[in-house]
Amino acid sequence: MPLRLRLKDEDLASVMFAVSPIQQTVPLVTLAPSRAEPRFLIMEHRARVRRFRADHSALIAVQSVPGVLPDWVTPTPATSDADFGDELERVAATRSESLEASFDRLKRAPHPAASAGSLRTQIVDGLWRAHRDTFADTWSASRNGMAAEVARRGQQLADQGVRRVLQTLHPRIRFDGRTLTLFSPRFLESVDLELPGRGIVLVPSPVWTNTFSSKFNGIDPLVIVYPIGQAVRTMAGPPGDPTDNQRALEKLLGVTRAHVFLSLSRGCGLSTTQLAAAAHCSIPSASEHAAVLRAAGLLVTRRHGQHVTHSITETGRRLADGWRTPRI
Repeated sequence: MPLRLRLKDEDLASVMFAVSPIQQTVPLVTLAPSRAEPRFLIMEHRARVRRFRADHSALIAVQSVPGVLPDWVTPTPATSDADFGDELERVAATRSESLEASFDRLKRAPHPAASAGSLRTQIVDGLWRAHRDTFADTWSASRNGMAAEVARRGQQLADQGVRRVLQTLHPRIRFDGRTLTLFSPRFLESVDLELPGRGIVLVPSPVWTNTFSSKFNGIDPLVIVYPIGQAVRTMAGPPGDPTDNQRALEKLLGVTRAHVFLSLSRGCGLSTTQLAAAAHCSIPSASEHAAVLRAAGLLVTRRHGQHVTHSITETGRRLADGWRTPRI
């Protein structure tokens, strides 16, 4: 059944792509044990999560149906590059009154919590262990893939506009310029709703495979978690063989600095963490190379509260375009 969401101008003007670790961890725990929707998860992650399924009875029990959790378990990303520890702190800070309905549902669990507070502790601890065990040796690559997708979509948003972005998220998501229609077997009836103008947060996921998830409560921004295509997943690996032009740029700037520079030329306002992921280097290294490029007038850094974004300048854009152009 379709869910039709009428968007306001404020929603269309406030679209953010975000990397969210908790949005990758939660479905592994809640859906992997379910026979109803295992096909929605990447096979390698399903195999890993089965090893510790018994540790998450609390999280599984608070679902109203498989995969549908209270809003407080998956807080809406506040930044474009969320940290898993910060997201867990937000879950741990959930007010007691928000936990009561979940606590009542938890009585079905094999080892029910003694109180709403202990329920919260069980879930935070379970999510931390699930993330650690599942992504122990793959999280860096997964984050790289998500950061690359955020950069790619940011450029698409700048070049083609929000309409094209929303039309290309998923085959079961359609947008006609004002109404966003979501088709999912989880929706038991056709519903028409109007968004309150709080914006839209789009979260790429290397965990989901052929579906998407959404969260809409009428208060926070609409959140849509959508699968990353295979072409983008491969961007999480090491850079491919460089072209002759890229080799020449590497000789001019150095290999890592050239990767940082070219990552900026493909992205649209990257944080230092996203820049490091896209260039396959450490965060301190990305920061150092960004400082050199900034001093040379090739990028500009802007601060937004506690966060900074790096963008290529017009001079940098001309340089990047020149090095991409084949020389004959």
